Amino acid sequence: MRNHFAAIGGTKLSEDCAQKGRALESTGGNANKTMRPQRLWDHLVSSMICSKVHGYQEVPWEGMPIPRGMQGSLGPNLYKASVRGTPAELKDIMGSSSTTSWYSPSALCQCEQDLDLELAFACEATGEWDLAGDVRWCALLKDGFSFLIRDSRWPGSQWFFSMGVLGGVAGLGWPAKVYKAGGVSYFALDPAATMESIKPLFLHSIDNWRALPFEWQSPLAIALAAKSGTPKGVGALAMPSGKPEALLTLCAKKAFGKLPKQALLFIAKETGAPWADGDTLFQRLEKIVKHLLPHLSHQAVLDIMAQRLKVTDYITEFFLTEDVSDMVTKDQEEDINKRKEGMATASASQEAFKVEFRKKLQAVRKAAVSQRGKKNEIARAGQVRGPTPPPAMSDDTTEAQVNASMPENFRVWRDAYNSRWQLIYNKKRVKSYSWQLYSLAGAASRSLQEAWRLHKEFGGLDPPWPFPESWGPMAPAPIDSNVSKGAAASSTD
Repeated sequence: MRNHFAAIGGTKLSEDCAQKGRALESTGGNANKTMRPQRLWDHLVSSMICSKVHGYQEVPWEGMPIPRGMQGSLGPNLYKASVRGTPAELKDIMGSSSTTSWYSPSALCQCEQDLDLELAFACEATGEWDLAGDVRWCALLKDGFSFLIRDSRWPGSQWFFSMGVLGGVAGLGWPAKVYKAGGVSYFALDPAATMESIKPLFLHSIDNWRALPFEWQSPLAIALAAKSGTPKGVGALAMPSGKPEALLTLCAKKAFGKLPKQALLFIAKETGAPWADGDTLFQRLEKIVKHLLPHLSHQAVLDIMAQRLKVTDYITEFFLTEDVSDMVTKDQEEDINKRKEGMATASASQEAFKVEFRKKLQAVRKAAVSQRGKKNEIARAGQVRGPTPPPAMSDDTTEAQVNASMPENFRVWRDAYNSRWQLIYNKKRVKSYSWQLYSLAGAASRSLQEAWRLHKEFGGLDPPWPFPESWGPMAPAPIDSNVSKGAAASSTD
């Protein structure tokens, strides 16, 4: 099998073909035998892998005209492999050579060829041939940030959802369709988009691109906000959460997603931000953010940097709880173990970033306390305001009562429609606790405990008062072999 399929790329289609071939070799009287190429080819054709499994349209070859002068030379078995009398043209295709005598690119290589042509057309339309040599700005679209983008050079140009990066050359843009509800404009993926309207987005002229941040809203949330029905035939919609601004500026506010240090070096050189060969990821990111957003305070810069801390895998954490673990199937358990391994790897790679973040955060807070002349007890709490001891939790506990005991930048929202307490950090939801699973009072106490655990993880101190003993220990930290149980790695989006 390795010889017969040596020239085929590692795609899902080729993997399925190899699986079919191995099954043929191990069934009946074929065990421990090497199949002839014609036999394998015939088996794959009769299995109809392309049409039935992968959805390719079957070519109506029987009705196709035969080129002039070749009617008598091809024979009836041109498109069907037979063990004997296989045409030479088909034998050439079924050869075991690792190279071919014709151009046969993989799917990725073919994509790059098409993108080169699209880039040439784009440069011809704008006359910016000198910018075609560097397309690395498309890395800004790699993580699929929650924003729409468009080229500001064309008035009223189309907004696009970023669907990722194609071949390291361009971003893939899906046209956005506008829906109105309650006087507010919402966006959704245009269901009528065609191959012509779904296009590559070349960002070599980075200053011309604008971005519009958004947050996904459910149909129920839209109906409640608009006090009317939602657009028919659509699901969740994207609601703008800010005003359009320069793409580079918005990416800086989002800490450039998960871009590695080398990609940040390119951004530093292109924007004129200071940099050095020995910069760590934290140092390089901090310099770029301060350079692009010079009006921000030290604390605001750190709030942006906090987005780089590892996001807790709450899905895995949920499946590991005592109430759910007994219902996990064997297949689900394997998936959970893989996610746990990925969490440990990500934690190990970001530990240095976390250490630098904590040191910087503590230094900034210490300087702020010193400048304001606060007393030592306020410095110990790590708060500009003093949190009050937690209230006696009950079904009548209000948001204001719980928020009065929250650390800085944290708050809770009593989500009556979904029957849960939502924990918010810097205007972003980081976790929620169900009333049905923990009770209303229990969900509120768990939210408060989780907020203080995250606060300590972000460089803050312990609460200035103990939690009631009736609450039990603090909420369990995410699984992480590199940190202690009470201070596991966590973060926000």
